Formats: sequence, C-alpha cells, structure tokens
Amino acid sequence: MKAISIAQPWIRQIEIGRKTFEVRSQRTHYRGPVLMVATKTPSKWDAAVGIEAGEELGQSVCLADIVGCEKGEAHHKDNGAMVNAIGLWCWKIERVVSVPRAPVQGRLGFFLPPAAVFEQLYNATWGSDHTDGKAAVDALFRWRNWGT
Repeated sequence: MKAISIAQPWIRQIEIGRKTFEVRSQRTHYRGPVLMVATKTPSKWDAAVGIEAGEELGQSVCLADIVGCEKGEAHHKDNGAMVNAIGLWCWKIERVVSVPRAPVQGRLGFFLPPAAVFEQLYNATWGSDHTDGKAAVDALFRWRNWGT
C-alpha cells in the first residue's frame, strides 16, 4: 500500500472529514488506498493558523482512498471551505478511516512504508495473530472497506 505524508493541521482535517481534497503541486493518476501519515513538523502556511490540528507528528493517522484528481480553481470548494488552488491539483479523498498511531518515516510524494509499519497497525488493532506484513495490509483493507 502506498503512503503519503501530510502536515498538521491538514491531516487532522482529512481524518475528521472536514477536508476532502489534498492540494498538491503535481497531479496523480493513482486511484486507490493510501496510508496517510503526519509529517514531523506542522504546516508553516499562514492558512493553517487557527485550524484544529491533531497531536500526531511522524505517525500514521488514517487510511483513505484517492478517487480523483482535478485542476484547482481560484476558489476550489472543499467541503464548504474555499481554497485558493490556482495552478495546483486537488486530489479527491473518500472513505477515510482512522488507524492506530504508529511511527512512520515520511517522504515527499508517494512512498512504500516498511511492512513493519503495517504489522504495528495490525497488532494495535487485533493483536499479533498474523503471518507477515502482507497479511496485515490485507486485514487493514478489509477493516477499512467493511468494518470487519
């Protein structure tokens, strides 16, 4: 499963459903699940001042699906909030599910976290009854998709 790093408070806003787009400078053709992790430092953008942020830094926060990508507009509407996204790309995010917190070393763009990260998430949710990282990822998919 791919992962992506997002700064606070934006990742918190995604987790609680207030932000349904991730604004990036590059478009993505990827559609599917992604593990979203909080960067180690919060956003320094002026727009982040006064927005509810989570405590998580350098940790897993949620699973979500990237379901689309569209060119940003002067005032792109994101769940009621207006976002200045001229010249940027808005990645549409759906089916967000919080996950147990586990340390994750983030990177720029999409990256593949080590299987140990998924094993930690699995263990925090169900205990240590699994065979490997792939089994943990499969279980996390089932949990996210069907709540089982």
